[in-house]
Amino acid sequence: MNRLAHRIVTCLGMAVVLVTAGLLSATPAQARDVNLWFNHQFYGGGDAFDTYDYSQKTRSEDYVDWPVSLIFFNNATVPKVKAPLSSVMPHTGSLKYAWVRGSWDQDRGIKQYPGQCEEWAPVNYHMRVYAPSNTDRMYNTYYGYFVVATTHMDYREGCSGQWFGESEAAEDFVLREFVNRGYHYWSDWTYLGNAENNGHLQSNGRASEVSIP
Repeated sequence: MNRLAHRIVTCLGMAVVLVTAGLLSATPAQARDVNLWFNHQFYGGGDAFDTYDYSQKTRSEDYVDWPVSLIFFNNATVPKVKAPLSSVMPHTGSLKYAWVRGSWDQDRGIKQYPGQCEEWAPVNYHMRVYAPSNTDRMYNTYYGYFVVATTHMDYREGCSGQWFGESEAAEDFVLREFVNRGYHYWSDWTYLGNAENNGHLQSNGRASEVSIP
């Protein structure tokens, strides 16, 4: 049985190991719903990761940025995840940080437009992809080599009335792009406990998964 077939069979019985690390609270930058903040390790052990990225290298609810909403697995690396979307998300954004496998990674991500007040394109989807920088991937016995990603929308970025959020809409956009390219996927498959429902801060707390050959 190949790894992907094994993944399909064993996923149904998979549990998650969640270690509670704190509580989200309101911050000066964005008011956040009170919610659990987790360090997450999949069933079977292996590499763990925090379920949010951060605006600086501080593991605190005061600096959470966006929730992890996508898991790329099987034989994934950061470059292999970004490469298929290079034509639709050719630009980069600001630097953010993630705690993965016990160390910091950083990424500017990929986005559709530069974010310089493109009035003709107010919706600008943005994804950041994380794994330890020395390997560009993590490992678990069920998932194989995997990376994690956060998603969000930059709306009217650089213009008056700009806002940022709608992680679910951004997740759906990225997932559609991979589906259109023939990748296998599982929508909202894994519970990560990072749900938010406050204005444009929207997350259902579940990550979709994409198999990268």
